[in-house]
Amino acid sequence: MLLPNDLVGSVKYGQLKVNRHRPDIENAFTPVLEASILASAGCTELRGQFRLNMLVRIFMCFWFGGITAFFVATIPSNTISLMDGNMSALLSIAAPICMFLFGILLVKLGASMGESDRIYIQQAVVSAVRGHPI
Repeated sequence: MLLPNDLVGSVKYGQLKVNRHRPDIENAFTPVLEASILASAGCTELRGQFRLNMLVRIFMCFWFGGITAFFVATIPSNTISLMDGNMSALLSIAAPICMFLFGILLVKLGASMGESDRIYIQQAVVSAVRGHPI
């Protein structure tokens, strides 16, 4: 299977991982095709999906987990502060909510920036499997 030079990846133990390397654009949210290579009815079949890079997934888990832990841990003190009339506790409530929403926006924006890469990878892999150049 011949792929264009700007696609990098690996094939190991019936697993295919491919992503697009573009030196002019840095996007940590570039999609990675993770697929299984299966033999069925005399042909080879690729089954997979596009995912975020593993390091980005781990970072986002820490991001969302940390924000959630902070928010839950500060609920008792914020409740007491608000009951005492201290309105500055609203900032401790609003900040994690805004950071959580920012994380969602970051993932959505990164995914939309990587949409053309997803289409390119898909077309390149299909062409390579069929034996046609792009």
